[in-house]
Amino acid sequence: MPEMQPSILGFHGSDATTDAEQSRDKRDYTDKMLLAALQQAQVTVRSYDTKAQIVGVGYILALNLVLRFGDLLPTHAPLAPMETTYLPGITLQLYTDIDAPAPGFKRTGVSPLRLGQVAVISPEGPKLKAFFMDFLGFWFTDTIAGISNFITCNREHHVVNVVSMPDNRIHHIAFQLKGNASHAMACDLLAERGLPVKWGPTRHTAGHNIAGYHYDPDQVLIELYTDMDVFIPELNMCEARPWHGHYPMTPREWKLTELAAWETEYAFSLAQA
Repeated sequence: MPEMQPSILGFHGSDATTDAEQSRDKRDYTDKMLLAALQQAQVTVRSYDTKAQIVGVGYILALNLVLRFGDLLPTHAPLAPMETTYLPGITLQLYTDIDAPAPGFKRTGVSPLRLGQVAVISPEGPKLKAFFMDFLGFWFTDTIAGISNFITCNREHHVVNVVSMPDNRIHHIAFQLKGNASHAMACDLLAERGLPVKWGPTRHTAGHNIAGYHYDPDQVLIELYTDMDVFIPELNMCEARPWHGHYPMTPREWKLTELAAWETEYAFSLAQA
């Protein structure tokens, strides 16, 4: 009987035995990882004391479990969006994947790169801010007079602006342009279409983005921006830029009169829009 030779990656043996051992090892690994995650979730849930907080954090923990361990489970179907109405009038959807409508980038019109941020007015501003920070893990980056509060979940200075006022609506939606030169081209195109620029383009203080504002045909305030500050959550500061007036640029409170770093003034009141 010929002697069996070792293979490059191990020794020859029963394929059935090898597959069974690999399957068992994978199950054991999955069980250990899920147990550790559930123990962590249990500690987190116990740190909250109200039913609303526990329900809210439960949504996030469930989403995180699927994101972290979904590929280890026997079946991995796409996760449907989770929807929660944490506060009256504000419904949030949490999702893991989104389809691109088309490949590449459009090269006509204003052609923004992406939806970058949204500003929400709420009479429950502090609660909404706490939801984003405590449940979703966002970071606070700046405030304007304690009314407009900027938070982020990535490296941009803000992706959400929570405005604490006695109203319940969207203040504005912001789209990122390709570069600073795109502002002039966008303003020319808006003028051709009969859509006047109401404020800007100028450089903001909070976030230091160059921004211009106009109303779309449905009277939704739209911001077009570039040059947003880059936030470093590990250091709780933004990357230094030549136009910063403070070093290091850590979260601070700006005045209502400090909306424009260039001190430009406009007849249109952005604060009252």
